[in-house]
Amino acid sequence: MLSAYPVIGTGVNQLSPFKAKMAMAVRSKNAHWVMRDIVRRHWLSVGAEHGVVALDGRGTKAFLDDIVAQTPEVVRTVRAQLPESFPTHVADSILIGLQDAADKLAG
Repeated sequence: MLSAYPVIGTGVNQLSPFKAKMAMAVRSKNAHWVMRDIVRRHWLSVGAEHGVVALDGRGTKAFLDDIVAQTPEVVRTVRAQLPESFPTHVADSILIGLQDAADKLAG
């Protein structure tokens, strides 16, 4: 898996969070590429448009809520499994970025 989080920032040789784009757009009413502009309503729109439902019949809102609820444990588990030699600044940027994205997804 690749992550842009280690290079996103406002410092020298970093990618501005205002310019970080997804390879594929999230298409709701409009196309959204810029990562910081993509919010919960866009994912809800995509799910509704494409009939996203879980095996138990729950819809996109439930998927998003599950992702948000599971993220803190995922972050803890991944952090615990990283080798000691893994660069702390890389792990922190990715895992903090993941948690921030989940918080944003919560609405």
